[in-house]
Amino acid sequence: MKKLTLIAIVGFCLTSEAELVLNQGEVLTYEFQSLRLAETSFGDNPAIGVFFVLNQNNPFGGQVRYEMFENSLGESPICSGVANSGDIIMECSGLGAWQDLQGVIRLTGLQGGAHLDRLQFLVQRPGNSEPFHPVFTYRADVLLPVVPEPSTWAFFGVIASWLAWRRFVCMRNKCCATDR
Repeated sequence: MKKLTLIAIVGFCLTSEAELVLNQGEVLTYEFQSLRLAETSFGDNPAIGVFFVLNQNNPFGGQVRYEMFENSLGESPICSGVANSGDIIMECSGLGAWQDLQGVIRLTGLQGGAHLDRLQFLVQRPGNSEPFHPVFTYRADVLLPVVPEPSTWAFFGVIASWLAWRRFVCMRNKCCATDR
């Protein structure tokens, strides 16, 4: 029975999911220095830079201001907006932005705790070859760092408590693993 209870507690603790939580007043700044070539296509697509903030198809749960900068936070934003708690994606773009394949974004928590999973950066650069009009698409995906949820700490607390109890019982009975 004790083993079944321990297995149930461990199972409940391990099922938690976590992502970065951006609370009111907190700021996340991300700067990238290069992007990898993801694909080449043909057409008359414009030069554009885009970034997305994604959250596994769940609402963010908090209000977030997002801003896109060409080179540094000291410049005026190319694009900015506010995502509401019910949104599942943030998107910001600028014609001609990030053509040197580097840039900066800033996310600021305005209200509540916004749950964020991933950033995605995309740049389209038209080529100069006639008559084909190649378009080079550069891309990067960034998984945001995971913050341990309380249930993770509960799991470690249960294990630590069990080990302390086991040691106490062993010391009280003057036994240890080598005596068996």
